[in-house]
Amino acid sequence: MSSKERYWQDYRVAAAHVQRLIDGSPIKSEDGAALQQFSIHFKSCLNTPREIGSVNKLDNPDNLRKIIDRLPYGLRLKWRDTVDRIVEKEERDVTVHDITAFVTARARAATHPIFGKIVNESKSKPLNSKARRDGP
Repeated sequence: MSSKERYWQDYRVAAAHVQRLIDGSPIKSEDGAALQQFSIHFKSCLNTPREIGSVNKLDNPDNLRKIIDRLPYGLRLKWRDTVDRIVEKEERDVTVHDITAFVTARARAATHPIFGKIVNESKSKPLNSKARRDGP
């Protein structure tokens, strides 16, 4: 395989990674496995050779926004605070590396074997019939 053919093959792989990150389906709240997979896709994208340019494609503000829009609402709120810290305290623009670190940390927390799954018990407990009859 010539170097030109190898380059185009690598380019296609990198472009597919980028499209998967940008155009994938939204991640549901409390879906630690999907968040973990999302994190792995980020790392794969960042590990492609720099000359292919996949990182440059991801650092586009529109693409960064599309990637963040895939996250559950609660994580988007946390991301907003992270962006504010980066811009105000570190005085720099947000990069794909910032999103990668954020998603990786959140995926690690969400898949923790003991504390990863958070269940809202008040929603899962049915009201007993006496409490409904008696009222507040």
